[in-house]
Amino acid sequence: MRGWIFDTYPDYQKDHMVSWIKTEDGVDKLVDRKFFPTFYVHGSRKNLKSLADVVSTHKLRDLSFERKKIKLGYDGKFEVLAVTPYRYKDVKLLAKMIDAQGGYRDFELYDIDIRLAQRYLVERGIFPMAYVDVGNEFILLDEQMAMEYPLPELKHTEIGVKVGSANKIKKFNDPVQAIKVGERVFKDADEIDLLRGMVEEIRLTDPDLVYMKNGDSFLLPYLYNRAKANGILDEIQLGRERQSSRPERSGRSYFRYGRVEYKPPLYTLRGRLHIDTGNSFLHMESGLKGLIELARLSCIPVQTLAKLSPGTAISAMQVNQAMKDGHPVMWKKNLPEDFKTAKELMVTDRGGFIYEPVVGIHDRVLELDYTSLYPSIMVRFNISPETLKCRCCPDSKIKVPEIGYNICEKQVGLIAKVLKPVIQRRMVYKKRGKEGDLEYKERSDILKWLLVCSFGYTGYKNARYGRIECHESITAYGREIMLRSAEIAERHGYRVLHGIVDSLWLEGNGSPKAVAEHLRNDVGIPIEIEGVYKWIVFLPCKSMDVGAMNRYYGLFENGEMKIRGIETRRSDTPEIVKKAQYEMLDILSRAENSHEFKETIPEALGALKVWAERVVYGDVDLEDLIFTSRVSKPLEEYAHFSNQVAALTQLEEHMVDVNPGEIVRYLLVNSESMKASGRLKIADLVEDGDEYDKKKYVEHLFKAGESLFQPFGYDLERIEEEYGV
Repeated sequence: MRGWIFDTYPDYQKDHMVSWIKTEDGVDKLVDRKFFPTFYVHGSRKNLKSLADVVSTHKLRDLSFERKKIKLGYDGKFEVLAVTPYRYKDVKLLAKMIDAQGGYRDFELYDIDIRLAQRYLVERGIFPMAYVDVGNEFILLDEQMAMEYPLPELKHTEIGVKVGSANKIKKFNDPVQAIKVGERVFKDADEIDLLRGMVEEIRLTDPDLVYMKNGDSFLLPYLYNRAKANGILDEIQLGRERQSSRPERSGRSYFRYGRVEYKPPLYTLRGRLHIDTGNSFLHMESGLKGLIELARLSCIPVQTLAKLSPGTAISAMQVNQAMKDGHPVMWKKNLPEDFKTAKELMVTDRGGFIYEPVVGIHDRVLELDYTSLYPSIMVRFNISPETLKCRCCPDSKIKVPEIGYNICEKQVGLIAKVLKPVIQRRMVYKKRGKEGDLEYKERSDILKWLLVCSFGYTGYKNARYGRIECHESITAYGREIMLRSAEIAERHGYRVLHGIVDSLWLEGNGSPKAVAEHLRNDVGIPIEIEGVYKWIVFLPCKSMDVGAMNRYYGLFENGEMKIRGIETRRSDTPEIVKKAQYEMLDILSRAENSHEFKETIPEALGALKVWAERVVYGDVDLEDLIFTSRVSKPLEEYAHFSNQVAALTQLEEHMVDVNPGEIVRYLLVNSESMKASGRLKIADLVEDGDEYDKKKYVEHLFKAGESLFQPFGYDLERIEEEYGV
């Protein structure tokens, strides 16, 4: 049988691995009963012998002493106790028992928490969506790092549900009113018939891929709940075989990059792929082809990967490389930051280099961007936890600028091994994507996010192969490259207007191609000409009168506008504010230079006044007035009354739970009211004709004007005075 590895997962009830193979004729299920994961314990010889006596009293498949390369970057082997539990679910149970047995200090444990599907695929030498010949074993007919690879035709459908709620707030105890499966709509029947009709339609059409908007956060748990309420839960089979209605992982709130986010429960379908189009960041950013690309590289099955982050994928790729190199993966990484004096901290803990932007408008500005600068630094200078400050090369000629850390000259680091092919393939995909091929653009987009996260994970304390000294070294090289780049640009007749991490904005009449070529040859990292602006406006910080690092807008010579940091780029901005600001930008785009730009400002503000008048006279769609806010904590933990508190209070009255990290949507009714019902109205409850806070919405519109024109003397007070309604 030949086909593609469509999906892989462990069956914890029967203790075997399941793979679904997509062939040209359909989909077949394969069961592997010979895969039993082993984990390893390292400690003193005496402690390991005592531990073996204790562990042998448990039901195991195997227990033995082996020698393993447990230290990354060191090929010497150490004695370990290899434990193969009898049941899949016993791996973590035994690991926790052993850790406690050693007082959480005597033993180091390895290969504990790697996803079983990922580990199985790596150990079998295969990967998701690989083309294989299946007999007594998998014969790979594909290459994991191939840039051109065949993919199967996947039949897909979409499931949508209309909830029969008393109001627009959907709850699990509301009955099903209608169900849509693909083009088929089931309605005008009792709930049981609707649910059975959905199941039968899935069975008859037999899709490979099922799309659901908010499938993990609402739709699937809602359908299971309604089936249970009607006594037919055992009939709800949306996959190709029966499975539990419980999620594989519960929802959880977590802190990431300065804000609280929420990851919904994880629901998968056995034998089919479930993609939640409302919650899958990776799918939203790259589409199905990008998702498949990343699944092939990371060895995480497609529908599981769809629920995860790019950082999880890059971490998985590092784990895979370590396993291929013969290194078990440490369970609870314990790599503290090296001791530093206050002076050393001043030198090392500095971050990326930034040229403060020159606030105002500038003509003919060249923007240059280094391609994946930080990942390229990691590859070019071999920065990895085991190569940095290595003991084998104390006199290495490769020293980190300013800091002086030595870098290994004898071996290629784990991080470089993983990132080098990713950088190379993204460059190829990006070029082909610019030529109009959508599939390559999707692949390029997914790899962009992968590379972005690769740098952040070097300094993340919980990353398996993170080390803060790596993070410091990368930024040190980055600072040197930016300083060197500025010097070269000035030799070509340019003045640096702004620079941030991997991008430079240069004003002058030099040759863009010449300066880019000089930088490429001198620095040794690919650099791209992002474009030449007819004009660009760098904006000040809102709280102080200095240039903001990432707030600007400008018009390229090809007519395209680039926008960063203003209202149109924010997810919490009401649509009416975005539309008004886009119209102002459209008017400004007719300007060929700074002189014409300034002459156009009154016309743009005149258009803004028209939007304000529409708000005052009620000539707006209420949906365009909806605010979106992210909840950072439970209602009872808020100390002050705010819009989030008012929204959460209303939702609580309707018995709707909101987890930290989830968003709430609302219409602002009276921003000065100190009562929840008076302050705002939840978006799901908004009806035509509802009143709203006209003064506050006009203020938000004028603030959008201030964002664009503050460098030209148009602050909020002046705009209200000259263009108020």
